[in-house]
Amino acid sequence: MASNGAAPNAEKLQVLKDALYHEVTQHGSTERAFKQQDLMDLNMIPGNDLGLLLSVVQSLCDDKLFVAMNIHGELAWRYRTREDARK
Repeated sequence: MASNGAAPNAEKLQVLKDALYHEVTQHGSTERAFKQQDLMDLNMIPGNDLGLLLSVVQSLCDDKLFVAMNIHGELAWRYRTREDARK
């Protein structure tokens, strides 16, 4: 789970963002909250690298495709459709 400390390059980040976004859309609705472990359990992040997961999630939030939320004191995210993110 350790991160190598290096930021992913833009191309790798985009591939992982697309893959993770596609996977969450296949495993729930826009109302489902995904906790960190839920996202790791999708096996989309090489080596279960937590730092890489957080970079991917942050980028999805920046693109307004993920929305952060607090579920009983624990950070979670739900996805938004691409159409909603464009609004």
